[in-house]
Amino acid sequence: MKKLRKALAASVIPAAGALIVAVSATAHADADLYGAIAASVGGYNFATAIDYPTQTTADFAAIRACLSVDSNSICVPQLQLRNECGAVVERTWEPSDGVSPMFFYSTGPTATIAENNAMTRAAAHTPPDFMVLSVLLPPKLVDTICTSNAR
Repeated sequence: MKKLRKALAASVIPAAGALIVAVSATAHADADLYGAIAASVGGYNFATAIDYPTQTTADFAAIRACLSVDSNSICVPQLQLRNECGAVVERTWEPSDGVSPMFFYSTGPTATIAENNAMTRAAAHTPPDFMVLSVLLPPKLVDTICTSNAR
């Protein structure tokens, strides 16, 4: 009888453990995940943060990452994500006094949609009047991020 009890206990414990793991994995997959893209106010650098439990923590992580590129910058979140993807497209003007990049951001349920949305925004942008004599380079995709539960 003792052997039977040990065999029953051995089979119940793994089954219970598997149930807990499955419930835990399902609960994590259903939880919202957040991301952010922060850029310097001058617009010369940006940084990303992905898969954070709250938008606030994602924003702060992106700001910290942006400041790690240039600690003298002022970095602010430009794009916030929740269970989706985000893309960054750069459009550069080349005025006579140097290069002036401009970033465009967009989200989407998939990486492709986010990228297409950002490219559309960049392509539709008209330079300000004072930059009319600038050379405008075509938009180019520079980064795409997706939360791990983006559909």
